[in-house]
Amino acid sequence: MQFARYTEVARQPAVFRDLAIWAPVTLKLQDLLDTLENNQQDGQFLDIIKDIALFDVWKDPNSQQQERSLALRFTLQDPAATLEDTRVDQCMNAALELLVQKHGVRKR
Repeated sequence: MQFARYTEVARQPAVFRDLAIWAPVTLKLQDLLDTLENNQQDGQFLDIIKDIALFDVWKDPNSQQQERSLALRFTLQDPAATLEDTRVDQCMNAALELLVQKHGVRKR
């Protein structure tokens, strides 16, 4: 039997941003998610990421390249303050740069 766990309800609104990238077909989604999760505490603005969901995968059937498009929806939230556009942009830019460096993806 599992018991319900108490979690504090955030008082600040969440912000949603989408990011579409080109990634090798051999790259696993979990590898991308693990990279972002493992770097949240490194002071790269990633600490406000609360969730990442894959909502679209597309591969051009006419392309000879071995890559596919992945569209990710980020849920961002700071429990202590309302997020401003500057901080959200810093987070998304840091996330993209990290994925480019670690996995060789590129923005779509």
